Amino acid sequence: MGIQHGLTRHVLLLALVLGGCSHKGDDDKRRALLAPVDLRDKQRELYEKLRFYDAAGELMASDQKVAGIVLPRGLTPTFTFEREWYFESKLPRAKLQKYFRDHLDGGELSYPNPDTVELLKATPKDTAGALPVLVRVYPLPAMYDVARVYIRQAAPAPARWPSEAEVKAQMALRQSHLE
Repeated sequence: MGIQHGLTRHVLLLALVLGGCSHKGDDDKRRALLAPVDLRDKQRELYEKLRFYDAAGELMASDQKVAGIVLPRGLTPTFTFEREWYFESKLPRAKLQKYFRDHLDGGELSYPNPDTVELLKATPKDTAGALPVLVRVYPLPAMYDVARVYIRQAAPAPARWPSEAEVKAQMALRQSHLE
């Protein structure tokens, strides 16, 4: 029985070898799996996505938009209220101020204190028909290297203005509450 078993095994092995059993398909698959992968394109794409500055050293726009303003890359949202947004960033305040001056049209530029810049009643260049905004760039009190960006959008005009009689009735109601 042992001889017959050994003989059967040799016959099967010989049949496989002579039968044209080929591993060529497996070798091609193995070569494809072991071939080096060129990661340069993926690295370049990731670098482009994470980059804050363009070739000229200016801040690049992100895909975030708030109050009609396309925000620069590198801002982290911290608070959001109705028509008000707060962001923090480790980007230089001077670069942030320049970015917003370049992306806002008109308005008044003010310096409430030496470290704060405000753009008042400015309209976003990136969005036609956008409401005016206030943009304030200032350092965080406890962390001078971190900039905070505050954006407030003006409230839209009411769809219907109240009549003179409605205003008088409202004022009379308020006066009665005071007495």
